[in-house]
Amino acid sequence: MANTVAGNPIVKVVSVGRGWITVQDSSGEIVTRTGARNWRNNNPGNLVNAKVSQGVVGRDVYGDPVFDTYEHGVEAQRHLLFDPGSSRQNYASKTLHDAMYMYTPPVVEAATGQLGRPDKYIQTIIAGVPGITEKTVLSTMTPTQQQQMLDVIHKVEGYKAGKITHGTNAPAVDPAVQPTPHLTPPPAPHVIEPDDGDYK
Repeated sequence: MANTVAGNPIVKVVSVGRGWITVQDSSGEIVTRTGARNWRNNNPGNLVNAKVSQGVVGRDVYGDPVFDTYEHGVEAQRHLLFDPGSSRQNYASKTLHDAMYMYTPPVVEAATGQLGRPDKYIQTIIAGVPGITEKTVLSTMTPTQQQQMLDVIHKVEGYKAGKITHGTNAPAVDPAVQPTPHLTPPPAPHVIEPDDGDYK
């Protein structure tokens, strides 16, 4: 299902803040999105440090990529996890156990202060994807299993539609609205190099 701004792709990030992002869509309209971080950024897997790639139109307040459409955000995550050689980590060649320990290592996430919990992440994926175990190699998963795994990850990452405000002014964000806690590693260890295709 598409998840774009007012039915149009995002073309530019105008301004960012904690709990919100103001963007311009392809019709030229300026809107501000508040709510779950991965929804605001069209980045349902909360990928970090994506180098310029298809659909990346800017960065949020933490430097994470903002995609023009939800579909491009999902495709970037699918490519990262299931396409052999798509990243330095080569997730596709790893077992679910090893891949998730790289995807969400047990370290404190810089932006949220949340501790990555790979074991819980793995068990949640296994429960939501019939026919796999923690020893399943990602590249051997069927297209249906891949989609089920992505759906589980999006849920674990807190994906939920938020609020769109039309106009150029940044919102007076309710102090209770905080960036969605997520289980991604801190940016520092994942420095992008010119030839690096890593997303997460």
